[in-house]
Amino acid sequence: MKHMNWKILNSALWTELVLVYFLPFDVKNNFEYQAGFPMSFLSVYDTKIGINPFMSMHLNPIGLLIDIIIIYLLISICIIPGLKALKSVADLFARRFLNLGSSKNMKK
Repeated sequence: MKHMNWKILNSALWTELVLVYFLPFDVKNNFEYQAGFPMSFLSVYDTKIGINPFMSMHLNPIGLLIDIIIIYLLISICIIPGLKALKSVADLFARRFLNLGSSKNMKK
C-alpha cells in the first residue's frame, strides 16, 4: 500500500473549501441552507438579526472528512495518471515533430 501523498491531500482540502464557496446551497425547510460537495457538511440556519452567525451554523466534521477523502481519491486515481499520460504524449510529440532532444539536428 502506498503512503499518503500530503500534497494531494492538501489540494483536496482546498478544492473542497473552494467548491463550497462557489457551488449553490441546498435549501431545506425554508430556513436551513446546506453546503458541501459531494455530501453536505455545513448547515446554516436562517435566524433573527442580532444572533451570532456561529450559533446558527452546524459543521459536520465526518461529512467534511468523507468529502476530502472522495476528492483525494478522485485526484489520485483519475487526474494524476491522466496528467502523466498527457506529459508523455507531449514529450513524444516534441521529440517526433519538433525534433527536440535529438543531437543530430543541432549545429555546433
